[in-house]
Amino acid sequence: MKSLKNIDIKHLLILFIVSLVITTPYFFYSPKQGLMAVLVLMVLALISKALYGLVGVYSILINLFFLHLVSKWGRNSLVSRIQASYESATYERWEYFKSYFGLMDILLMLAYVLAALFAIYYVIKLQKTTKFTRNISLLASSVLIALSLLIFPTIETLRNFQLVHLPLSIYSTYENLSIINQREEFLKSVKKEKRHCPNSYDKIIFIQGESVNKHHLTQYGYNRKTTPFLDSIKPYKFEAIAPANQTRFSIPIILTPASVDNFKVFYHSKSIVSLLSECGYTTYWISNQGKTGEYATTITSIASEADHTYFLNDLDYTTAGLDGNILKQLDKIDTQKNNKQAIFIHLLGSHVSYSDRYPKEEALLKVSDKTPEENLIDHYDNSIYYTDKVISEIYKRVNNEHALYIYLSDHGEVVSEMGHGFSPSFKEEYEIPLFIWSKEQEKIAKVFKETNDKTINTESIFHIIKYLSGIDEKSELSYSSKVLSVLPENIVDYLTLPKYSEKDH
Repeated sequence: MKSLKNIDIKHLLILFIVSLVITTPYFFYSPKQGLMAVLVLMVLALISKALYGLVGVYSILINLFFLHLVSKWGRNSLVSRIQASYESATYERWEYFKSYFGLMDILLMLAYVLAALFAIYYVIKLQKTTKFTRNISLLASSVLIALSLLIFPTIETLRNFQLVHLPLSIYSTYENLSIINQREEFLKSVKKEKRHCPNSYDKIIFIQGESVNKHHLTQYGYNRKTTPFLDSIKPYKFEAIAPANQTRFSIPIILTPASVDNFKVFYHSKSIVSLLSECGYTTYWISNQGKTGEYATTITSIASEADHTYFLNDLDYTTAGLDGNILKQLDKIDTQKNNKQAIFIHLLGSHVSYSDRYPKEEALLKVSDKTPEENLIDHYDNSIYYTDKVISEIYKRVNNEHALYIYLSDHGEVVSEMGHGFSPSFKEEYEIPLFIWSKEQEKIAKVFKETNDKTINTESIFHIIKYLSGIDEKSELSYSSKVLSVLPENIVDYLTLPKYSEKDH
């Protein structure tokens, strides 16, 4: 009872308020985790002021990270964002910063940091050691252990606690990159086979778009003439959904035997690039996206399978060049040669920021650069219009009677400042265009008829190309509505997803 008289209620109240200031952003993520963080910090303060200070500063940094992600992308995106950072070119990180960090964001973060640091300073510098704090330290240690057992009854609940979730997510990212490096070793270990591929296509041109929402293409009923070239050639237009809402998972599924249900197949299988090479095609990978440096990524891993690989933005540190730069590289290849060629082209397409994706002098719509957020749809439509023009120029340069063309997007787009990669996801992130055309249409027509206007999952593309090129005798189509939401571990049903356009903003 004597020790209880020494308890300073005012001290405990101040400590509670200070801990609440430090952990405020936790409550936006999860009220339960916010309360856990307050209790942990209070107990740490009673055990050791130094420990309280270290954990408090660490907590501030984590809170800034979490608060940004939750407000922009949703609650389940931490691992994905860390991976995206590692796997993105420098210009993409720069564009991300320009798009998602406004003056108000910075001011709010600065205000929070200053308030939280002052609160920590108050506890460390102005809190005096009293008989109460000495007597309570042992009790506080026991309480912390008891709380840990109560709050984290399993390893999984501990992993999801914000204080430990960030370092674990970083470790998970390194682990993932290591697995991709294992694929590189697999590709080196397998022998190149010779394949008999009876087909009539001298050239196969695979054009991989980026962030294209099919509802902004004239061919899919849009009221603006955004695709004059595609309209003019009347390609086979398929109803399709992307298998994932991020590039680094969608392209591996599109170009390898991997599927939504079994992404791990990617790590020990060849892509269609290798298979066409074994069919006698000289293969090319031309990308207007950036190549990252020390780490292999899912995309660079596939690109490495080509006989010739070109990343046009490899050394661009702040801005990315226009997709028209692809044409200069295409001219160097000389597509008029008689040899068989398979050319894989990866565009920047309509990746945010939309206003940077097209030359202003060739825009469909004249818009002001001063207020891009107000003209978001116009900028996006201009990027679609420019992609159509680039496809037209690719078509002119190939100019081959026996060429096969495939154009689709890696994933869809919510036409907004944030674009794609939401968790939970939206339908627009998967609703993509898919066009296939050639002057020799028999096999294409057969595939198109087989779909019977049903929506195919573009995890089918690997198998469609195998059929069209003569590697397989039958096409293998997937009508699955299963898609990946941010990560391979998170499989959702596209049909159950909400539309962003119908969301209450």
